Amino acid sequence: MTSTYVNKIYFFIMLNMGLISGALATTSETKKHNDNISEGFQLLQNKCLSCHSSSPNESQQIAPPMYAIKKHYIDKNTDKQKFVDDIYKFVTNPSLSESKMPKAIERFGLMPNLHFNKEEVKIIADAIYTTPFDKPSWFDSHYKNKHTKKQADKSNYQPIKTTNNSDPLKESRVYINKTQSTLSKNLLTKINEEGTVGALKFCNINAIPITRQYENSNILTIKRVSDKNRNPKNYANKEEIQYINEAKLLLAKNKEISPKIVKRTHSTTTYHPILTKKMCLQCHGDPQTEIKEAVYNKIKQLYPEDKATGYTEHQLRGVWVVDMAN
Repeated sequence: MTSTYVNKIYFFIMLNMGLISGALATTSETKKHNDNISEGFQLLQNKCLSCHSSSPNESQQIAPPMYAIKKHYIDKNTDKQKFVDDIYKFVTNPSLSESKMPKAIERFGLMPNLHFNKEEVKIIADAIYTTPFDKPSWFDSHYKNKHTKKQADKSNYQPIKTTNNSDPLKESRVYINKTQSTLSKNLLTKINEEGTVGALKFCNINAIPITRQYENSNILTIKRVSDKNRNPKNYANKEEIQYINEAKLLLAKNKEISPKIVKRTHSTTTYHPILTKKMCLQCHGDPQTEIKEAVYNKIKQLYPEDKATGYTEHQLRGVWVVDMAN
């Protein structure tokens, strides 16, 4: 989420609180309302927007953006109380039956139960209802393509099917989404249960095995690589470095980074960019200002040759590389 986007939301929150117009009376009831709005926005930032903010490219989403959530959960008959109740039911007990977004679950997998404080969930839901989120640039095209047909019947939910390499980018993206969703859900759960240090220890042992679990007779290898690797096993080779350099040049010019296909005699390799989000910075940001001392010490202990700090939001963290049999 960009700083401009945060500032726009913050302006709206301040306007609601009456700090800009000065129009609200300073009664105890008003103060409580203002405190709830401020707390809700802070909780929303800390617990939700790291996954549910909008990415510049649809393929880079790891969860549905807040704009999409509001579109699915709010119609002409929905008031704030119903919206809060519906979000509360799903977040406190994530299941297909409680969701209004079966297609999102099909793509990203089911959100884990992060065991949030139940009162905080209600405050967050209130903040989501109140906050105007920007529509992603790709959303109208996505919505037209995905929702012209009747919504999937929840009772007959089927997992996403692949296409036997008829479209290498689409095929590889299916497996990347599955892998990324599994990694993200596990890391979020660990962060919630044990903090960032616990997530680091989990990632050190499990990240590569999780990344490889979807390899099969068609998907020969799937991996994440970087020119600034944390784990030595994730260092990019010469061909991968070439794509990384090309992607960085495009990013520096504010241009969209497209995936790349390389076809060989017996296999096809696809490259997909990985961009940093706010959540990434607690492990990959500035060691002086964004990474806590205990976290940074654990990084140095687990990864003595670590190169993966100093990032800001929306930088190229690395690349997904998927090698498929022809």
